Formats: sequence, structure tokens, C-alpha cells
Amino acid sequence: MEIKLSEIRGCPVFREIQDFRRLFKNEKDKNRVTNALKFANNIHSLCKRDDGSPYISHPLAVARYTYEYGCKTDLIVAALLHDIIEESAINEGDGVWPSSIRSRFGEKVTRMVVNLTKPKLKDGKWYFADNPYFFMFRSQHTPAHYYERSRIYYEHLINSGDVDAILIKLFDNLNNLETLNKVPPEKRIRNAQIIAQHSLLIVTRLFSGDIVEFFKQQLKSIKPDLDIEKYIDVESATYRDDIIELPPRTQITMETFRKLPFPGANQICVYGNAKTAIFTGFLEIGLPEGKDYLAALQNALGDEFVVTKGESLLPIGVAAREAIFRIMGFPQNLGEMRFGTLGGRIVITGKGAIISFDSNAMDNVEIEGDLYARSEAKYKMLIDRLRKFYNEHMCVGKPKYYLEDPTKAPP
Repeated sequence: MEIKLSEIRGCPVFREIQDFRRLFKNEKDKNRVTNALKFANNIHSLCKRDDGSPYISHPLAVARYTYEYGCKTDLIVAALLHDIIEESAINEGDGVWPSSIRSRFGEKVTRMVVNLTKPKLKDGKWYFADNPYFFMFRSQHTPAHYYERSRIYYEHLINSGDVDAILIKLFDNLNNLETLNKVPPEKRIRNAQIIAQHSLLIVTRLFSGDIVEFFKQQLKSIKPDLDIEKYIDVESATYRDDIIELPPRTQITMETFRKLPFPGANQICVYGNAKTAIFTGFLEIGLPEGKDYLAALQNALGDEFVVTKGESLLPIGVAAREAIFRIMGFPQNLGEMRFGTLGGRIVITGKGAIISFDSNAMDNVEIEGDLYARSEAKYKMLIDRLRKFYNEHMCVGKPKYYLEDPTKAPP
């Protein structure tokens, strides 16, 4: 049954809301989006943007971006709701709690909305919406805390590893850029600096072409003396090596994100290490998209490894950076113990016992016997063969690796 819109029929942007709903042909998706629109409008009904327009016009614009880029319904719903906690949890004891979002829209949407909510300050400490204490007080932050709050917020967002939430934040900034001419001059400059400092580096990794240029041109028009390249920081943001060794893709951090290659970069990313391979039984690698590397990769790695195609973490519609491959063939057995993964946790089973712990803590786990040594040897073999693969299939010009005698390098 289609949900009625009587509760938002009087909204000044009702026509835009109706037009947005008509984009969804699947009745289930349309109902979810309608629910989110109604819920968000109820929260934002008393709020206005700087230009006097209804606040709902902003999340609606952000949601339209996610739709146009082919994102799934969960992302579109989260985009519509991305400000509801922040806008409602201003005073002590107020706010839409995550449990309320979860009961209506599910765990994935709730996680994104929580990650997108800016923190509150209390007695010198910042609290995020995943902490119940966040809802118990009125924030003590002042305009003087603006840059500090933004820095902490973006670091928290990146370190969450929530690529979907990061994408929504970029669309949020994109709409803020488009409407900056409608805000007071001092806020316009401040927002431009924040977007440049914290978003440009992310934009260059997730997008290419027109959107990157739009960000740059908008920022330049607002602040002509803004040093764009300083914020992109190409030289220090990426590894110079052609084989980039990184933590597993499930453990994205600010440092990891800064070291990922730019779109179109001709590099191989290796996600994980010898210890990762012990617990999961595989490693993942990323190669530039555009070629079918599977057969050549299988041939280069030999019978000691099994290669299958994986799935990128990047949402649909984002400028693709890499094709993912899963590399198996690492030792997993230690006596009668068996390692595996379950729901993002590491699980060790044996003799009727089950031990599980967070995957982020695996580097602190001691491994007895020769299992680690065997896995380390296999990992080094993998890197060695990937370098040879790079020379044969990806390197432009003379090979950079594995010349037994550098004096005999080909011209």
C-alpha cells in the first residue's frame, strides 16, 4: 500500500518531493523513500536554510545526487536522513536516537546517519552519536571550535571505514558549494576552507572529471587565493612505489585513505599482510580497471595461489579506481585449530572451543609454531610475483623491479 503524503503536503518544496518520489518505479523502494521524506520533513519542519528555504530542500538535493549516481536505496534514504540527529539533538535530552532510525529503516541506514552526525563538546571532550551520552547534554562548542570540530568529524568519518557515508558527505558538500552564494560572506569563506581542507583529497579518490573540476572552480570563485593543490597534496598523499602494501579493505583509516592511489593510477594495491592471510585464508589486491587481468594474473602467480575476482567497496556510479582480486593459497591450519571469519570478527575453533575477537585486534594476537613463518614466506612469494607481473603487464617503459644485475637493464 502506498504511503500517504498528507503530513508533508503543505511543505513549500512539495512539488520537488513528489517529482523525486516518481523516480522510483519499485513500490517497495518508493515507500521507503516516502517514509524517509516524511520523517526528515517532520524533524526539519521548523528549520530554514540561510536563504530562507525549507531545510528539507538540502537533504532532498543530496538524495537526488545519490540517485543520479546509481546508488542503492539504502544510501538514498540515508542521504535524506543525514542531518536528522544533528538537527534534533541540540538541547539536553532531545534528539532522534539511533534506535528510532533502526526500527524504521534498518541497521545499514542507521550506521550511515550516525557516522554522518557531527560531534558535541562537553568539558573539553568530543562525543559522537554512537555514544548515548551524546543525547544527554547541550553541546558547549562555540564558533571558535568550528575548525577543530570539523577536523575531528572528518577524521572520525574516514576512520569509520564507511565508504557509503563518505560518499553522502561529499554530495552534502557539493550541495553546500552550490548554495554558498546564499550564505553570509564570513560563513561562505569559512565553509569553503573546510570543504577544501577535508573534502578535496577524498573527491580526487572517489571521483574524476567534471565533479572534481566543479569543486575546484567553486572554491576558487569563493576564495581566489585558495591554494587548491596544497589541499590535494598529491606528492605526500600517495606511495611512490608501484606495489602499495595497505591494511585490509575492512580497516580503512585516515592514513590508509591518504595513501590510496588516485583514479587511473597504474599501481597494485595489496590489502593485508601475512598475519591477515592466516586468519582469513586470503589477501585482496586492487588493479587499475579497464583490462581483464584474471588469466594473466593466474599465470603469473602460478599453482601456489588461487585467484578469483572480488568486489569493490566503492558504491555504484563512483569513478572506478580498481578491480579487486582475491588471492588464496595461504596456510590456515595450526594443529587441530581452524581460523575463519564471521560477521567481521575472527573466529578460531578447535576441540569444541570457539574463540572470537574483533578483526582490528589481530595484529596483537601471538601465533605459535611455524604457521606465521610459512605464511610470511608465502606473502613474500606473492609480492615477488606481483612485481614481475607488474613489469610484464603494467609497467610503461623498462622494468623497475627484479633485474638481477642492474647494469644489464634493457635500454
